[in-house]
Amino acid sequence: MNKLQWHDDYSVGDEVIDGHHKTLFRIYNILHDIVINGSKIGTFVGVVGDLVCYSEYHFRAEEQLMKDNNYCNIELHIAEHRCFTGKVTYLNDNFADFNTGMCRDLLVYLGSWLKQHVAEEDKKIVA
Repeated sequence: MNKLQWHDDYSVGDEVIDGHHKTLFRIYNILHDIVINGSKIGTFVGVVGDLVCYSEYHFRAEEQLMKDNNYCNIELHIAEHRCFTGKVTYLNDNFADFNTGMCRDLLVYLGSWLKQHVAEEDKKIVA
């Protein structure tokens, strides 16, 4: 489980969306540090709340870009966004049931999802 490092390979060619992705990476890295440093679960959940809010903001902007560009796979892409938001929201809503191991597992999922989604799926939007 490593921090996410932004590379130009992740760029989708849209300055606003790239800025959003960089912010999502930064929030993930804050969560990473909280888990690695063994901070209180409440601290983790507070940042997860930030991730929920920011990801919803970002997804709205990205989905509008897809609509504006008549992106052909918009329904599938939106479904992926909802899956991500659902998992993060579940953690945020049920933090009392989570332990450090579960937070680590979720962190692995979030990191993998963000890297894959940005590097592969989001690039299709502006291609």
